[in-house]
Amino acid sequence: MNEYVTNIMDTYLRLTEAEIEEGMHWYDNTRALATEWANGDVWKGAGVIAAYSPATDWPRNLELAKSSLELGFARTDALGMNALKAQRILDGEPVLPVLNGPKTTAFASAIADPDSDLVTIDSHAYSIAVGYWVPTSGVPHLRKRRYASFADAYTEAAGLAGYHVSQFQAMTWVGWKNRHPKSEYRSRKRG
Repeated sequence: MNEYVTNIMDTYLRLTEAEIEEGMHWYDNTRALATEWANGDVWKGAGVIAAYSPATDWPRNLELAKSSLELGFARTDALGMNALKAQRILDGEPVLPVLNGPKTTAFASAIADPDSDLVTIDSHAYSIAVGYWVPTSGVPHLRKRRYASFADAYTEAAGLAGYHVSQFQAMTWVGWKNRHPKSEYRSRKRG
């Protein structure tokens, strides 16, 4: 077991029953929203949610995706590249080639396909694996091989815990966010 797996398992072993339960249904609940907001087109909904996700907190991500899907055009009050990708998906381009990056393609896939084995490595998943909080701006660009090493660690840890990898990643994400609230992020950044 490598250090990443050890750190991920440490976070898992600290989860409450409520966090496990929330994580078990996190992608199912998000899939339901994506399907509803995109009038039954789960991939379009998942793609728009994933397009807005880089450097965007979750409530804001949902707000941007919901209004864009309802209106049929991307919001301009989002990060420029995120909005451009969202608009391309809204215009009917295939989701995964538009998203292109490993994090956003994995995220859209986990939302749209409950059987997806792709692992979403965002700044929280990265922090969990390295064993300490890293701000989004401090997470290095994960090239393909390095991203794969983090994804493999989550896959191994999920297997040890007996869960599908997307459910397991969501569980640890929920627990990590509960233990590292935004106010703590801000005070650490200032201090």
